[in-house]
Amino acid sequence: MFYRSDHFEFMKGGVPGLYLKAGDEYLGKPTGYGESKVNEYIERDYHKVSDEVKPGWDLTGAAEDLRLYHDILRRLADDRRAPRWNPSSEFRAAREASLKAAGR
Repeated sequence: MFYRSDHFEFMKGGVPGLYLKAGDEYLGKPTGYGESKVNEYIERDYHKVSDEVKPGWDLTGAAEDLRLYHDILRRLADDRRAPRWNPSSEFRAAREASLKAAGR
């Protein structure tokens, strides 16, 4: 899914990005329940007219994820250092080229 993400084009250009993916385990549900729901969603709704939030969805976990994402992004925003690519990243060369072109 990373290579299909909406921000992938930015990353190919060297713009650092953060790919966040929620898990598929549900408390109180048997192993495999979440994976089956994800597969059902992809088959029935993903990128189709019906791709919208459904009234019966339990979004408790999503709210917890959002709190975590907020904390991560707040730390990034408050840090004076810009995010950097790992040395082995396939996107690092594009970032270094764009910084060089900008005179940085």
